[in-house]
Amino acid sequence: LIGTVFVYKALSDIDATILKNCAAAFKADATLLAMWLQNGSQECKEPPSIAANAVHLQEVTLEQTSVRGMLITTITLFHGPPHEEVTPTFGLGNDKRDYGRGFYLTESVGLAKEWAVCRPDESNGWVHRYELDLEDLRILDFQQHNVLAWLAELMKHRSAADSKRYRILAAKFIDAYGIDTSEYDVIKGWRANASYFYIAKEFVRDNVDVDILEELLSLGGLGIQYCIKSGAAYSHLREVESGLMAVSYDEFNEKYNRRDIEARGNMRRLIDSDANKVTNVFSTPL
Repeated sequence: LIGTVFVYKALSDIDATILKNCAAAFKADATLLAMWLQNGSQECKEPPSIAANAVHLQEVTLEQTSVRGMLITTITLFHGPPHEEVTPTFGLGNDKRDYGRGFYLTESVGLAKEWAVCRPDESNGWVHRYELDLEDLRILDFQQHNVLAWLAELMKHRSAADSKRYRILAAKFIDAYGIDTSEYDVIKGWRANASYFYIAKEFVRDNVDVDILEELLSLGGLGIQYCIKSGAAYSHLREVESGLMAVSYDEFNEKYNRRDIEARGNMRRLIDSDANKVTNVFSTPL
């Protein structure tokens, strides 16, 4: 957790907003956190924003935070597959996923439910709940980098076009903006859903200016995902058996499609607006 250190002598010293932020950061009940803090001088780190809703990661080993001597380094994540039985296994997975081979999860249970039923086969899905202990793991967070680094990573694994021009320019783009991810245990970043491919295709056609890419991604409602990459990260992942949830296809596939349609409309309006100068495009930074 990255932030300012606050030292409290008594419960009366704790600002209500700070306490709420700390509770969100530690994924703890605010009343329980107050009980921890009220007996003696304790340390608590305020996250940069409560909207971030928990652990802010950088591309370094997570700093441990102590509350009455307790180490808080565990986050709750959700995996939304079509199958009830899932066994995360190091070495398995699809090389053509967003960040390559790995096990993909999200902090949002709502998004996990949508992702569980986003296929066209009309079958219900499942959401599995996991806890990931981040202690000593190296995390690459693409939100801490230029959006071009994220696009370069996707180009390593997924193709936005079949043309010779794209293949040549994509290789140059990866060389210019790509990050070596081989030393990281976990990768965190946007999920490239159908909305992403709409953005990507417009970008590689030189129809989208680099200056509006970040705003386009925010309109796309892509969601943030975690990819478990290394054997160490897999060993730090534990399923919460009581957290298994069945997901209705009819309810959540409709939500997924409705959000995708709305996102594409918003993105189309931005691409067609005067904000899109179309001067600094896919081919020009190379």
